[in-house]
Amino acid sequence: MTDGNAWIPLLRKLVVFKFLFYIVSLEAINLDSFRTQFWIEEKKWYVTYDRWDDCNSSLLYTNPYCGKHWIRSSYATARLVTESTGLEPTTFPHVNYLSINNISEIDDVLWTQFTRLNHLVIEQNLNTVFEYIATRLDLSHLTSFSCNRADIEIPINDFVRILHSLPQLRSLSLPISILLFLFDRKWPRIVDLNIMSPYPFPFVPLISIQIDSLWHSFNRLETMTFCRETFQDVARLFDNRAITLSTVMIRHSDHLADYDPRLITYEWLDKNTKLRQFDYFCNDAHIVFMWI
Repeated sequence: MTDGNAWIPLLRKLVVFKFLFYIVSLEAINLDSFRTQFWIEEKKWYVTYDRWDDCNSSLLYTNPYCGKHWIRSSYATARLVTESTGLEPTTFPHVNYLSINNISEIDDVLWTQFTRLNHLVIEQNLNTVFEYIATRLDLSHLTSFSCNRADIEIPINDFVRILHSLPQLRSLSLPISILLFLFDRKWPRIVDLNIMSPYPFPFVPLISIQIDSLWHSFNRLETMTFCRETFQDVARLFDNRAITLSTVMIRHSDHLADYDPRLITYEWLDKNTKLRQFDYFCNDAHIVFMWI
């Protein structure tokens, strides 16, 4: 797989050849076998090798990068080292999903190479990372933003302002701790909202006035996903919902205990809310699906 000479008998008749290998090995890869006349002069196929010195994970791929995701190894903390057989910088024309798991990654990425990014995920150091990449990355095509850590720091005003200004943004996945800071603005372009589970971090469920603020801010939602413990008054959530809401998914604990919020059943919804003529399904994992 990592020997360019071994590939030659299989590739002679090919005009286009692309690959992306995720490699787990302590041994470094020598690119000399990809610098032969066959690869460089005859086929004009160039290969890039990305590695992190502090772990055994690396990437080997043709240039341009053919993958749609760019995710750095979660085990890596050292700086990325890149080697290529081509003279031109590696490009990422197909990448539409970028995940940043650690603040040490922000110097690893050639930000200007991501020209068609649709999905951005930030796991830690929200303010620092977002502020850094917002000045280096083209976010104009971003349709989805996610931050899954409930213990992340309080978002600064610049984060909310920039997020609100993104013209194509349609979907958000956020914990309550961040979502609360979005209630000061209206988000008419957001049609999909996923309120992430706060587990294992402590949190306070949204109360009635916060539920009203949610619908005031997100009054064009079509799809909503949340954990049962997120809302204190589920009946108010549905009775005051945006008229555009059509699909809901409610996550419950896998093994419901006496101290867990009760399972939302069809009977409970029919009795305690104004919902009528809705479809309901609950699977074995206690995930409720609703079509309103």
